Amino acid sequence: MKLLKRYVVLVTIFCIMIMLFSPAIAQVNPKNDVSGHWAVAELTKWLQKDIIQGYPDGTVKPNKYITRAEFNVMLNRLFKFVDKANIPFSDVDSKSWYADAVAKAVAAGIIVGDGKGKFNPNAP
Repeated sequence: MKLLKRYVVLVTIFCIMIMLFSPAIAQVNPKNDVSGHWAVAELTKWLQKDIIQGYPDGTVKPNKYITRAEFNVMLNRLFKFVDKANIPFSDVDSKSWYADAVAKAVAAGIIVGDGKGKFNPNAP
């Protein structure tokens, strides 16, 4: 019985600690720029499923336009493309953070560029 009482006391203390420190943890998390946004439920799911990761500073910036590069990275994470093609676009550096996703999207036939040999990765 003493063991049960100690267990209940420890669990209660643990729960109180979580309640006290959860708001502080939420404030420290820079990704909380999605809280209060109209799409918070979907953005949270996408973050949990690693479809979106946010920016290097930890924010998501949900009201910012999605660039073509970001969209292709999201598609790649969602569909998990494997095959890669040579990147035919002069404005996609093979060392860019989105080059792998572009190569996979080209192989999947999802993107073809602007018809002038460019992908325009930073365009919305």
